[in-house]
Amino acid sequence: MLRGYERGFEDALELALLKVKTACSLGEARRELEGLLGLVKERKLDILEELVREFRL
Repeated sequence: MLRGYERGFEDALELALLKVKTACSLGEARRELEGLLGLVKERKLDILEELVREFRL
């Protein structure tokens, strides 16, 4: 059985492989993956900002 981090990593690799297989070019796959990574990082930032706001109250 996979732990949470391992499962997330497996899911991320499967998504990356799917993007590479379905993209018309390597550049397109790269842009799509960079866009997804940006969304993930933004979400992390949103969560951290919320935690900081709660801590200051």
